[in-house]
Amino acid sequence: MQMTPHSLSDSRFWSIANYWFSQFHLISPQAILHRLFGAGALLIAALMVWMVTFLVLKGWAYLGRRRHTPTWYREPPNDNSGLVVIVHGWLGGTRSMREIAGVIETMKEYAGFGIFLWAFNGERFSNEDPEGIAHDLRTCIDELHEMCHGEVVLIGHSIGGLLVRRAYLEGMDESRSWSRLVSRIILLAAPNRGTRAIDRSKFLFLSDVIARSCGVAKLIQGVYRGAPFVVNLRIDWIRRFQSMRNPPFVAQLIGAKDSKVSVLDSQDVVQFPSAKQKILHNSNHESIIRSRESGADLREILRTPLEQHEHPPEDDNSVFKVLIAHGIRDYGDTFKEIAEVLSARGKRLNLAVVSDPSRYRYFSALEFVLPLARRAKMYDFADRYAQLLAEAPVHARINFVGHSFGTYLMLKSTDDYRAMEFDRAYLAGTVLHEDFFLARDLLGSRVKCLRNDIATSDWPVGILCRALDGLWLARDIGTAGFNGFTGIAQSERHVEIRYFNGGHGIALHPLNRPNIADWLFQDHGAPKFGVLDVKRELGGEKLVVTERAPFWIFFSKIAPSAVLVVFALIGLLLAAGERPGLVVCELLVVAWLLRII
Repeated sequence: MQMTPHSLSDSRFWSIANYWFSQFHLISPQAILHRLFGAGALLIAALMVWMVTFLVLKGWAYLGRRRHTPTWYREPPNDNSGLVVIVHGWLGGTRSMREIAGVIETMKEYAGFGIFLWAFNGERFSNEDPEGIAHDLRTCIDELHEMCHGEVVLIGHSIGGLLVRRAYLEGMDESRSWSRLVSRIILLAAPNRGTRAIDRSKFLFLSDVIARSCGVAKLIQGVYRGAPFVVNLRIDWIRRFQSMRNPPFVAQLIGAKDSKVSVLDSQDVVQFPSAKQKILHNSNHESIIRSRESGADLREILRTPLEQHEHPPEDDNSVFKVLIAHGIRDYGDTFKEIAEVLSARGKRLNLAVVSDPSRYRYFSALEFVLPLARRAKMYDFADRYAQLLAEAPVHARINFVGHSFGTYLMLKSTDDYRAMEFDRAYLAGTVLHEDFFLARDLLGSRVKCLRNDIATSDWPVGILCRALDGLWLARDIGTAGFNGFTGIAQSERHVEIRYFNGGHGIALHPLNRPNIADWLFQDHGAPKFGVLDVKRELGGEKLVVTERAPFWIFFSKIAPSAVLVVFALIGLLLAAGERPGLVVCELLVVAWLLRII
């Protein structure tokens, strides 16, 4: 006979189980089964909704693909002709850029130039990699240059402007002959800082989560503000142009009605003498490629006489750039005070301290656990780095001061963004893995010097981060701020001070801030830094001690098991509690508290 929950409950085994469950004020096993069935049904329904969304977006991406074929708008008259390469933007194609090509065709100065319309898959849900597209563009220009050995002009609209810039840098890095013949790079509403940041809009963040879970729209994700492609491009551009003699003339045309690109987004481009930005008062992001709106300005740019520009070496020793990043559960007010200390100490050394004043919004402990939320913050951090680097003088190296999650942003960004470098980096309460530097060649190369201050009772790192790592909830989080980094010895490049007598933020105590400043200014004439001197100075104030209480080490070791037991108890309450609604309300209160703390 087929067994059902009703027949099971009548058996002797289930009768005994019901008795003992009732003794502990728990509902019957039969009711538990019904609740589990209900939870399973909800899970299946959610999975079905996701599958429908997945199929719709994948189908849209497949059916929406259009084949864009690169083509000559006007073929070159001979081998010594010049070359104009025009690249469309997102959702565009070669047809959309024909009016721009028509403007050039009517100019006598470019009568001997071949005009080529290049194309790529820029559809809404395109999964093309922008780095790969730029490489294809560079390869195409290599082939075109074999037919046109003269002057080269590059023009790109929207995302096409980013692709043009990257292709040019790649050509320079590989010493392609055509790259030295590029006379003009014209950007039409290029989002040089990237497209709108997902961190600023919950709708965009949710859309990004859905698109990523379905594996679509990787092209547009690759040009988000702060994305690796955009930030690496900006850093490489600055470093290339700061030392280049007679660089090409670069112009950014932007519409005053453009809602996607701001005039402030091109700081890394227009700061050099060989570049300019012009605002077209009647244009927006889409209409700027219409000849009636940008034709006259485009002709003016194309006819602008080329000047010889040399960038003399700048005195970067008089400017000290420092990027500051606070932790979670913090609005960054402490770091405003630290920035003031750095500025005051810098003046004594005749240094102009340039710090990044921006702060990210309040970041809760609950958000800290979510990988996508951490990634959005890392994009914001990387964008801040590029903005600070773009401020004059661009030769000045960037330093770092960070606490808790801010240290995660700095070191993870340095690992993920190949062009990012720091001179000196100060860490307090870092949440990175102890073995972070073991498998990475960062210290001494892209992070010149590192200081890590460790506290005695830093429970957010020693317990919370240990639990997240041990339970595989956040594998890129660890306890280097509690136990220190492993595999790297104490030296001038790596300093660890153990232990500051207090909790998570004790290393940022006002008594230690002048000490932090002196360490950062070691290469600028500050008093010689020594770990023993710090311990002697702050030890008298009981701020630095030589050892921590053993129970903190014990709690750190058992943290994953303890959290697992807590989760098991919560699951039992949800499954067998007489008042599940009350349990759910309690969990919502806990989630709200996590949102606050």
